Amino acid sequence: MLGFSGLTKIITARRGLTIMAFVAFWVIFTVLLVQTKWPGMVTEGITYLRSASNLKTSKDVKDLIMKNGRVSYQHKTWASNPRVLDDPYHTAFVPYLRGIYKTNLDCQPPEKDGPTHNFTNPPYFSCSKPFPNSRASNLSDGTREQIRIWCDDADGNAYSELQQVPKRSPLQSFNTDAEVRCLQRYIQQNCYDSYRIPNIVHLIWFGNAQLDMRTAVPFYSISTILKPCLILIHGAPLKYNFYWDLFLPHTTNAVSLKKEQRTKMFGIRIANVGNRADIARLEVLRDFGGIYLDTDSLILKPIDIFRATSFAAGLEGNFPTMSNALMLAEANHSLLTHWLDHYKTYDGRNWVSHSTVYLTTLTNTFPRLTQAMGPVFIKFGFGGLNNLYDKTCSVGDSFGAHIYRAKFPDKADLESLKFANSTYGRIMRYVLFNDARKCLR
Repeated sequence: MLGFSGLTKIITARRGLTIMAFVAFWVIFTVLLVQTKWPGMVTEGITYLRSASNLKTSKDVKDLIMKNGRVSYQHKTWASNPRVLDDPYHTAFVPYLRGIYKTNLDCQPPEKDGPTHNFTNPPYFSCSKPFPNSRASNLSDGTREQIRIWCDDADGNAYSELQQVPKRSPLQSFNTDAEVRCLQRYIQQNCYDSYRIPNIVHLIWFGNAQLDMRTAVPFYSISTILKPCLILIHGAPLKYNFYWDLFLPHTTNAVSLKKEQRTKMFGIRIANVGNRADIARLEVLRDFGGIYLDTDSLILKPIDIFRATSFAAGLEGNFPTMSNALMLAEANHSLLTHWLDHYKTYDGRNWVSHSTVYLTTLTNTFPRLTQAMGPVFIKFGFGGLNNLYDKTCSVGDSFGAHIYRAKFPDKADLESLKFANSTYGRIMRYVLFNDARKCLR
């Protein structure tokens, strides 16, 4: 006859098996969740993880996900030695999702000992070395390295090499349909890794394709911090000036694509230049996939982890709307097609209705198709320009910043950045010198 102690042992054993079964189910679910090809399931799974696993706070979720994969980098050029991405489950972006990511958007005191980075080490510029004079006549002399891409139809492969060219030589241009197909082949064969989105950057320059003080350092940050496989410059050919002469030699992988402004869409006149640029960025992401950046969007640390999504964008500071200044997308993503089709309802004048407002609507309406991030790319948005230009604030764990035209210092030059007492000055020094602290006089 089974005694009381025996019965207790059986109950305890069964309870233990129940707990073990629950733990096993939770582990299997988590593995399936983080390995799934549909990022929307990750978003929906956060609620499940918090309720089923007694994870009460966003930090608990962040700690759980980050245990599955962190990101580390070998700071070499893409061509010679791709950086190693230790993100085996492609979940490192999850803590930055809107609704999970929490940060203080007020001006917080900056770090006393930095921040610093070594994404390009040693840096090309330093506090101790003066910048060349903008009137220097010899800055355009000499040569620089520039990529050349070609396709071999016999073997179906695309190839590239670095060539020495005069400093002001035009970038290799891809204009015809055959040339564009060759470029797409090169991207397919050389610019994809384990992530869904290719490691390429798109910039759009309509009209005057000149670098200036406001866009030069953001351009430099792409090459030295983001380090993409290719930089595709769409629009007008480069118009060389002092800033191109100074910064382009540090970028060997830029190419040019001719792109005209759309003045009509579905028979509707596109009067607003901003909307023409909005349409262009959607088209280039649709045709190639990759990362779109406004020319005044600056990178503070690599954003590879967001290439695990199929489409991603982030909030602009404390604004409730998403920003389209930095977007990542797969080629031919259905959301891009839907967004472009929506221009059938465009009135020809209202800019935001089909721009950031509609992007916000899309991220709310199609959570399975998009990954809406918090303000991880722009901490201080248009509503926080005082924090950017008038105060000295920490940018926290931001991946980027937007160098807005409004309130931009009129008399700023590269030499003055060494001592600029502002968040903007710290950001610029961080990119140029690998250290945000003010230079010693």
